[in-house]
Amino acid sequence: MSLDCGVLPTGSFVTVWQSDPQLQITLGCPVSWHPRVTPYAWEIKTAYQPFERGEMIWSDHVGWYDQRVIYVLYQDSSYQRFDDTFDGTVDPVGGDETPPDGLVEPILGFGKVWRDHPGVRDALGWATAKEIGGVGRWQMFVGGTMIWIGQTNQTYVFASGTGVRVFDIPFSE
Repeated sequence: MSLDCGVLPTGSFVTVWQSDPQLQITLGCPVSWHPRVTPYAWEIKTAYQPFERGEMIWSDHVGWYDQRVIYVLYQDSSYQRFDDTFDGTVDPVGGDETPPDGLVEPILGFGKVWRDHPGVRDALGWATAKEIGGVGRWQMFVGGTMIWIGQTNQTYVFASGTGVRVFDIPFSE
C-alpha cells in the first residue's frame, strides 16, 4: 500500500520511504509547514561523532529554518534531540577530563550536551573518534524526519514514537 501524497520524498529518500509500508504510514507524507514552500530535501551542514554506545549527529538547519540541533542516538535505537546552545564566547570548548586510552572527549556542542546531561554521557560513554564535519540532506514528514549525512553515507529516519532507523542508502537526486 502506498500513501497518496501530493509530493513524494526527494531523491533516494523515496526509496527509504517506500521500502517499508509501516514506516511509510508512520512518517506520512513530506511536508514543509510553510504554505509557499514545496516539501523537498534541504542541503544542510552536518557533524558526526561515534561513541562507545551510540553516536551524535549535528545539523545547522531544521528544514529551511536556521536552527542548530544535536541528535543523540543510543544503542537501543532510541534518540533525543537537543537544541545546540554552544556559544564559543562563553562555553568551554571541552572539559578537563582525560579519556581512557584510545577514546576521545567530545567538544563544542556535542561536548556541551555530553557534559550537561549526565544521562547522555552514561548511556553513550566516550567518543571513539573525533567529530567530523560534512554535508547532508534533511526532509520533513508529517510524522518525522529523514537525514542523510555524508560522513557515514547513511540515511537516518527519526519517526515519531518509533525511535531511529538507519538505512545504508546514500542520498542521490
